[in-house]
Amino acid sequence: MKTPRQLTRSEIEFNLTPMIDIVFLLIIFFLVASHFVTRSREETITLPESQFAKADSDAHAHALVVTVKKEGYWMGEDRLTLDQVIARFQLAQSQRAPSQDGSPAGPLEWKVRAAADAPYRLLKPLILACAQTPESTFKLAVDQASEN
Repeated sequence: MKTPRQLTRSEIEFNLTPMIDIVFLLIIFFLVASHFVTRSREETITLPESQFAKADSDAHAHALVVTVKKEGYWMGEDRLTLDQVIARFQLAQSQRAPSQDGSPAGPLEWKVRAAADAPYRLLKPLILACAQTPESTFKLAVDQASEN
């Protein structure tokens, strides 16, 4: 008869593969998120004042922001010509997917931040281009006028 040997217990092993996958996904997420945060920085400019100014209550997901200074047009850190600005808006409009229920996507919003010293001759073509773009809205950023 055989004598029983001492039973060897297997050590508990941890499977680290799922944890490594999650860590890599988090790293990728934060890299992509930080890229968008750095791209959305806007230069501080002095906006014109208006007594009719009100807060932008609807944070529009389909909005493109262009800054107009007396030197020209800017989107983020890129200086653009008028044709390039309009081309970017048209590209954004054409790439918009319909909503989840199959209905067409909402209007594309043109948000224009014009410096107080920007000439009107730079704003007029943007306003006209927006008017000619189907299903688009135009918002001009202003500061609340101080009441004296």
